[in-house]
Amino acid sequence: MTSNKINNDWITRLPQKYTTNTYSKICFWGVSYAENTNTLRRSEIYEVMKEMLKSSHSVSYVENSKITEKYDSRIKHINDLEQSINDIDILVVTKRLSKFESNSRVHKILSDPKFIILDPARLLLDRLPDLSKNKNYFAVGRA
Repeated sequence: MTSNKINNDWITRLPQKYTTNTYSKICFWGVSYAENTNTLRRSEIYEVMKEMLKSSHSVSYVENSKITEKYDSRIKHINDLEQSINDIDILVVTKRLSKFESNSRVHKILSDPKFIILDPARLLLDRLPDLSKNKNYFAVGRA
């Protein structure tokens, strides 16, 4: 629980540190509390997303399962991974997405991202180990 709080605080602070404008397009990969869940109950990431809306950021997300409960209408659900990283400033990876594992087109885009990637738990490194050398990639412990 404490490590989740540290990661979430880090996610909230980092966009302000690494972007020059106050308005950023941010996409979250994973928002539900647990894998293959369709609810936002107990989702700390959803709270982070709502907080970012207060700072005038555009917020979207991708999830393994479609969220079935009502959520803030300003947060946009995107089903397609490639579309989710089109024209964004920041990608926040908070959970493994089954859609990512075999998507070679997305792997290629992420290999040399034109946007900042925040990956607190280093979830992308299993498939893309060289990503850790990229100046736009940040994980907890590397800032």
